[in-house]
Amino acid sequence: MGATERNIISQLEHLKEEVAVIKQLLMSLTSRTSPAAVLPEGIHLPMGNMQDLSKVQTMLKEEACYSEVAKYLATVGGPNASANTRPILVRLLTTPLAQQLCWRGSGQKLAFGDMLVCRAVIDAVTKSSRATASEVEAAIKTWLRNARDRDGGRSRRSK
Repeated sequence: MGATERNIISQLEHLKEEVAVIKQLLMSLTSRTSPAAVLPEGIHLPMGNMQDLSKVQTMLKEEACYSEVAKYLATVGGPNASANTRPILVRLLTTPLAQQLCWRGSGQKLAFGDMLVCRAVIDAVTKSSRATASEVEAAIKTWLRNARDRDGGRSRRSK
């Protein structure tokens, strides 16, 4: 690779960094000027038990409610799929409830991947960042898999 190609690549990398900074600035400006997203009435987060989850699942069957929840969740997050997904899940589910869920459902755990709540998380992250659905799914799977280690779970098991 010649000096010209290296220079072009260097300039492209610099432009890419500048575009990322501009995107973050634009997102922060639009979040300040757009009306704040609020949760529909009757939905209280974080969900702490299966009854709360079932209630929210039922409410999300209404398209307007689903859109509002997805819009609300899109206001949370970070710069990439993983950093965007984790804070949304923390805001959505308590640790004890997360420990009762897994991606596909096995044993006595419910399949989070089949739930409308999960679909809302994926929609929120893909709309608020350049993440793909598969990247968001991978972040959700990791977060659920590690739920038992949160809130002192790992230290309790090691004793």
